[in-house]
Amino acid sequence: MSLEKLDATQIRPEISGIAPYRYTLDGGGRHAVQKLIDETDAKLLLEVGVYLGGSCYDWLEHSESLHVIGIDTWADTYDARQDLTRYREINLSCFRYIDDIDAFIESTSTHGFYKSALANMSVFGDRFHPYRGAAPDVLYEIRDLGVQPDIVYIDSAKNRINLDAAYECFPEARICGDDWTWGASLGHPMQQAVNSFAEENGFRARASGATWVLDKVS
Repeated sequence: MSLEKLDATQIRPEISGIAPYRYTLDGGGRHAVQKLIDETDAKLLLEVGVYLGGSCYDWLEHSESLHVIGIDTWADTYDARQDLTRYREINLSCFRYIDDIDAFIESTSTHGFYKSALANMSVFGDRFHPYRGAAPDVLYEIRDLGVQPDIVYIDSAKNRINLDAAYECFPEARICGDDWTWGASLGHPMQQAVNSFAEENGFRARASGATWVLDKVS
Protein backbone atom coordinates (compact mmCIF):
# COMPACT_ATOMS: atom_id res chain seq x y z
CA MET A 1 0.00 0.00 0.00
CA SER A 2 1.49 3.30 -1.08
CA LEU A 3 0.16 6.63 0.18
CA GLU A 4 3.12 8.79 -0.81
CA LYS A 5 1.23 10.44 -3.66
CA LEU A 6 -1.63 11.39 -1.34
CA ASP A 7 0.72 12.66 1.37
CA ALA A 8 2.56 14.78 -1.20
CA THR A 9 -0.61 16.76 -1.94
CA GLN A 10 -0.92 17.95 1.66
CA ILE A 11 0.96 20.71 3.47
CA ARG A 12 1.62 19.65 7.04
CA PRO A 13 2.18 22.56 9.42
CA GLU A 14 4.79 22.49 12.17
CA ILE A 15 3.26 20.95 15.30
CA SER A 16 6.30 20.50 17.54
CA GLY A 17 5.54 21.87 20.96
CA ILE A 18 1.78 21.25 20.67
CA ALA A 19 0.64 18.76 23.29
CA PRO A 20 -1.40 15.78 22.06
CA TYR A 21 -4.76 15.09 23.68
CA ARG A 22 -7.23 12.26 23.37
CA TYR A 23 -10.62 13.90 22.96
CA THR A 24 -13.49 11.61 22.03
CA LEU A 25 -17.01 12.56 21.03
CA ASP A 26 -18.43 9.03 21.14
CA GLY A 27 -22.09 8.06 20.94
CA GLY A 28 -21.31 4.37 21.39
CA GLY A 29 -20.87 1.33 19.18
CA ARG A 30 -17.33 1.86 17.90
CA HIS A 31 -16.58 -1.76 18.77
CA ALA A 32 -18.61 -2.65 15.64
CA VAL A 33 -16.06 -0.85 13.46
CA GLN A 34 -13.16 -2.38 15.36
CA LYS A 35 -14.69 -5.82 14.73
CA LEU A 36 -15.03 -4.93 11.04
CA ILE A 37 -11.34 -3.97 10.95
CA ASP A 38 -10.48 -7.39 12.34
CA GLU A 39 -12.86 -9.35 10.11
CA THR A 40 -11.63 -7.71 6.91
CA ASP A 41 -7.98 -7.53 7.97
CA ALA A 42 -8.23 -3.88 6.97
CA LYS A 43 -5.02 -2.03 6.25
CA LEU A 44 -6.54 1.31 5.21
CA LEU A 45 -9.56 3.12 6.63
CA LEU A 46 -10.81 6.41 5.23
CA GLU A 47 -12.69 8.62 7.68
CA VAL A 48 -14.89 11.49 6.50
CA GLY A 49 -15.14 14.04 9.31
CA VAL A 50 -12.25 13.85 11.76
CA TYR A 51 -12.73 16.88 14.05
CA LEU A 52 -10.06 16.31 16.73
CA GLY A 53 -9.45 12.67 15.91
CA GLY A 54 -11.30 10.79 18.65
CA SER A 55 -12.54 7.96 16.46
CA CYS A 56 -9.33 7.88 14.40
CA TYR A 57 -7.48 7.36 17.66
CA ASP A 58 -9.69 4.35 18.44
CA TRP A 59 -9.07 2.72 15.05
CA LEU A 60 -5.30 3.26 15.11
CA GLU A 61 -4.99 2.10 18.70
CA HIS A 62 -7.02 -1.01 17.91
CA SER A 63 -4.88 -2.18 14.98
CA GLU A 64 -1.15 -1.53 14.72
CA SER A 65 -1.17 -2.46 11.02
CA LEU A 66 -3.91 0.02 10.10
CA HIS A 67 -3.42 3.36 8.35
CA VAL A 68 -6.13 6.03 8.43
CA ILE A 69 -6.81 8.77 5.89
CA GLY A 70 -8.62 11.54 7.75
CA ILE A 71 -10.73 13.96 5.71
CA ASP A 72 -11.88 17.25 7.19
CA THR A 73 -12.01 20.93 6.30
CA TRP A 74 -10.59 21.83 9.72
CA ALA A 75 -12.02 25.27 9.04
CA ASP A 76 -10.11 28.19 10.50
CA THR A 77 -13.45 29.81 11.32
CA TYR A 78 -14.23 27.29 14.07
CA ASP A 79 -14.25 28.79 17.55
CA ALA A 80 -12.53 26.08 19.57
CA ARG A 81 -13.13 27.71 22.93
CA GLN A 82 -16.87 28.08 22.33
CA ASP A 83 -17.26 24.67 20.68
CA LEU A 84 -15.37 22.65 23.29
CA THR A 85 -16.86 24.54 26.22
CA ARG A 86 -20.31 23.67 24.87
CA TYR A 87 -19.42 19.98 24.80
CA ARG A 88 -17.98 20.28 28.29
CA GLU A 89 -21.37 21.50 29.47
CA ILE A 90 -23.42 18.76 27.78
CA ASN A 91 -21.09 15.74 27.79
CA LEU A 92 -18.16 15.50 30.15
CA SER A 93 -17.41 11.97 28.87
CA CYS A 94 -15.80 13.62 25.83
CA PHE A 95 -12.95 14.66 28.14
CA ARG A 96 -12.54 11.42 30.06
CA TYR A 97 -8.95 10.87 28.90
CA ILE A 98 -7.89 14.46 29.54
CA ASP A 99 -6.49 15.47 32.93
CA ASP A 100 -6.46 19.23 32.40
CA ILE A 101 -9.54 20.16 30.38
CA ASP A 102 -8.87 23.90 30.55
CA ALA A 103 -5.35 23.41 29.15
CA PHE A 104 -6.75 21.30 26.32
CA ILE A 105 -9.37 23.90 25.39
CA GLU A 106 -6.79 26.68 25.55
CA SER A 107 -4.33 24.72 23.40
CA THR A 108 -6.94 23.92 20.76
CA SER A 109 -8.12 27.52 20.73
CA THR A 110 -4.56 28.81 20.36
CA HIS A 111 -3.40 26.41 17.65
CA GLY A 112 -6.65 25.76 15.78
CA PHE A 113 -8.36 22.50 14.90
CA TYR A 114 -6.03 21.37 12.11
CA LYS A 115 -2.75 21.63 14.01
CA SER A 116 -4.43 20.28 17.14
CA ALA A 117 -5.80 17.25 15.30
CA LEU A 118 -2.38 16.52 13.81
CA ALA A 119 -0.78 16.82 17.23
CA ASN A 120 -3.39 14.48 18.71
CA MET A 121 -2.64 11.89 15.99
CA SER A 122 1.14 12.31 16.21
CA VAL A 123 1.35 9.49 18.74
CA PHE A 124 0.72 7.09 15.83
CA GLY A 125 3.65 8.28 13.75
CA ASP A 126 3.08 8.04 10.00
CA ARG A 127 -0.08 5.92 10.17
CA PHE A 128 -2.41 8.94 10.09
CA HIS A 129 -2.73 10.73 6.75
CA PRO A 130 -4.63 14.04 6.85
CA TYR A 131 -6.44 15.22 3.73
CA ARG A 132 -7.80 18.71 4.13
CA GLY A 133 -10.88 19.55 2.10
CA ALA A 134 -14.63 19.15 1.82
CA ALA A 135 -16.38 15.92 0.97
CA PRO A 136 -17.73 14.69 -1.33
CA ASP A 137 -15.29 16.39 -3.73
CA VAL A 138 -12.20 15.10 -1.95
CA LEU A 139 -13.44 11.51 -2.22
CA TYR A 140 -13.11 11.76 -5.99
CA GLU A 141 -9.69 13.35 -5.62
CA ILE A 142 -8.49 10.50 -3.43
CA ARG A 143 -9.92 7.91 -5.82
CA ASP A 144 -8.11 9.60 -8.70
CA LEU A 145 -4.85 9.30 -6.77
CA GLY A 146 -5.28 5.53 -6.98
CA VAL A 147 -6.05 5.02 -3.30
CA GLN A 148 -8.55 2.28 -2.43
CA PRO A 149 -9.51 2.00 1.26
CA ASP A 150 -10.78 -1.21 2.82
CA ILE A 151 -13.28 0.68 5.01
CA VAL A 152 -14.96 4.07 4.72
CA TYR A 153 -16.28 5.60 7.94
CA ILE A 154 -18.65 8.55 7.51
CA ASP A 155 -19.00 11.08 10.32
CA SER A 156 -19.99 14.28 8.57
CA ALA A 157 -23.12 15.51 6.75
CA LYS A 158 -26.31 13.98 8.08
CA ASN A 159 -27.55 13.01 4.62
CA ARG A 160 -26.69 10.70 1.73
CA ILE A 161 -24.26 12.89 -0.18
CA ASN A 162 -21.04 11.39 1.17
CA LEU A 163 -22.51 7.91 1.41
CA ASP A 164 -23.39 7.89 -2.29
CA ALA A 165 -20.01 9.35 -3.26
CA ALA A 166 -18.12 6.83 -1.13
CA TYR A 167 -19.90 3.92 -2.79
CA GLU A 168 -19.31 5.39 -6.26
CA CYS A 169 -15.62 5.95 -5.59
CA PHE A 170 -14.85 2.85 -3.53
CA PRO A 171 -17.41 0.15 -4.39
CA GLU A 172 -15.34 -2.63 -2.81
CA ALA A 173 -14.91 -0.87 0.55
CA ARG A 174 -17.02 -1.66 3.57
CA ILE A 175 -19.06 1.39 4.55
CA CYS A 176 -19.95 2.39 8.09
CA GLY A 177 -20.34 5.54 10.11
CA ASP A 178 -21.62 7.60 12.99
CA ASP A 179 -24.69 9.68 13.95
CA TRP A 180 -27.30 6.90 13.87
CA THR A 181 -28.92 8.31 17.01
CA TRP A 182 -28.39 11.97 16.11
CA GLY A 183 -31.36 14.32 15.59
CA ALA A 184 -34.31 12.59 17.24
CA SER A 185 -36.41 15.75 16.88
CA LEU A 186 -35.62 15.72 13.15
CA GLY A 187 -36.59 12.10 12.66
CA HIS A 188 -33.01 10.74 12.85
CA PRO A 189 -31.85 11.98 9.43
CA MET A 190 -28.79 9.71 9.26
CA GLN A 191 -30.95 6.65 9.84
CA GLN A 192 -33.17 7.77 6.99
CA ALA A 193 -30.19 8.36 4.71
CA VAL A 194 -28.51 5.05 5.51
CA ASN A 195 -31.72 3.03 5.21
CA SER A 196 -32.71 4.57 1.89
CA PHE A 197 -29.21 3.99 0.50
CA ALA A 198 -29.23 0.39 1.76
CA GLU A 199 -32.60 -0.35 0.19
CA GLU A 200 -31.59 1.06 -3.19
CA ASN A 201 -28.20 -0.63 -3.34
CA GLY A 202 -28.72 -4.07 -1.85
CA PHE A 203 -27.40 -3.54 1.66
CA ARG A 204 -28.73 -4.11 5.13
CA ALA A 205 -27.95 -1.65 7.93
CA ARG A 206 -27.18 -2.68 11.49
CA ALA A 207 -26.52 -0.30 14.34
CA SER A 208 -25.06 -0.21 17.82
CA GLY A 209 -25.35 3.05 19.72
CA ALA A 210 -24.51 5.85 17.31
CA THR A 211 -22.53 3.55 15.01
CA TRP A 212 -23.91 1.89 11.87
CA VAL A 213 -22.47 -0.69 9.50
CA LEU A 214 -23.69 -1.75 6.06
CA ASP A 215 -23.68 -5.43 5.08
CA LYS A 216 -24.22 -6.54 1.49
CA VAL A 217 -27.32 -8.68 1.11
CA SER A 218 -26.38 -11.95 -0.55
